[in-house]
Amino acid sequence: MPRPRFDKLDPDKQRRIFDAALTEFAAHGFEQASYNRIIETAGISKGAMYYYFEDKADLFITLLEFVAADKFAFLAELELNPDDPDPFWDAVRRASRGMVDLAIAQPELYRLGRLFTDLNPAVLGRRGEELMAAAGAMTADLLARGQAVGAVRTDLDITLLGSLAVAVDMTLDRWWAASHTELDHDSIEPFLELWIALMRRLLEPRDDALLRT
Repeated sequence: MPRPRFDKLDPDKQRRIFDAALTEFAAHGFEQASYNRIIETAGISKGAMYYYFEDKADLFITLLEFVAADKFAFLAELELNPDDPDPFWDAVRRASRGMVDLAIAQPELYRLGRLFTDLNPAVLGRRGEELMAAAGAMTADLLARGQAVGAVRTDLDITLLGSLAVAVDMTLDRWWAASHTELDHDSIEPFLELWIALMRRLLEPRDDALLRT
């Protein structure tokens, strides 16, 4: 984990390190990313970097935790509009568009997220598992809010339902990324509508319930 000294570092210097790390990891992936290039780009000494982080993996997971904290907060604060005839799915669509806009504005963040999902979990150890667990908990919370307004099915265990939703999301993301090298609104719009349609088909209540919990 990052050494306590990093938390006391000036926010501008923290941001400089994170920006350099984001650029390097997004461009080269985790394995090929150069810790020395990150240090050089950030404009700090090698001794200082090891003063703040144990190694490259420590920096990578710390960066992921920093980025995920904003995403988790964004989803936690997602509000349902009671005046909308379809409040839950409208809110999901708004959130998805917001994240798409962010990915288009900062494609490095999108590539960082894909790195995390494609990386061997063993590389990141316990903290990687904890981050995945936090993402799963956030998904379960979002689905529970959907169930509360009748927009999400209740015939399947919510943990199973969350795992299915994440699997579909990751499969669609990989499929889309395999044929698109650039992010732009024209190409992402049809994909977003496909994503919403498939998620609704998976998650909306059904008459032919599989299980009752």
